[in-house]
Amino acid sequence: MRSTSHATGRSRGSPNCSDRWPQSDPIVGALADLSIGGLRFLSSVDLEIARIVKIDGSLLDAVGCVVRSVPDGQHWTVGKEFSTLCLREQRGTFVSTTA
Repeated sequence: MRSTSHATGRSRGSPNCSDRWPQSDPIVGALADLSIGGLRFLSSVDLEIARIVKIDGSLLDAVGCVVRSVPDGQHWTVGKEFSTLCLREQRGTFVSTTA
């Protein structure tokens, strides 16, 4: 894994990613795509395939395995398959209902 400086913070759609615990400086990524089985996000560091990572964001908390990490300009596009998924909001993340 390449070492870079990491920014911290939590905004909607911008999850923190940790590849070891405890990690004082999480990797901040931008959420690009979300499905029930995994997600795709933009990362400032290259994450190794098969690395277990924790995602902590305003929409969800999840642990899973990196299945793809492709360089894309100044960042990497990372695909992650969920092992565990906890949605912070019960409605509106995947399904919305109205009365």
